[in-house]
Amino acid sequence: MIPDAVQRFTAAYDNLRSENPEDWSNAVHSCRRILQDLADAVFPATDEDRQVQDEGGMKKVKLGKGHYINRIIAFLGDRSSSARFEQIVGSHLRFVGDRLDAVFSAA
Repeated sequence: MIPDAVQRFTAAYDNLRSENPEDWSNAVHSCRRILQDLADAVFPATDEDRQVQDEGGMKKVKLGKGHYINRIIAFLGDRSSSARFEQIVGSHLRFVGDRLDAVFSAA
């Protein structure tokens, strides 16, 4: 589904082994692009929002181009019959996405 992912993972790995902090930033950017490409492949961006249930009730989730983590979670939710599975995986994906975005912004 994402033919360039192997090259990007290899580049990210090589960059993480570097002593240069700029290479680390490039590794984070590569990981973020892999997740964006995955989201584009499995759940293309849309201007429509989605209502999802969380601990506090219903909330609106954006599914646009920049909301790649939400789109991956929406893809999983559409294919899972377990709300608990969706919560657990969604929580981990949001964590990873938040960390990648924070490091990318700081760089």
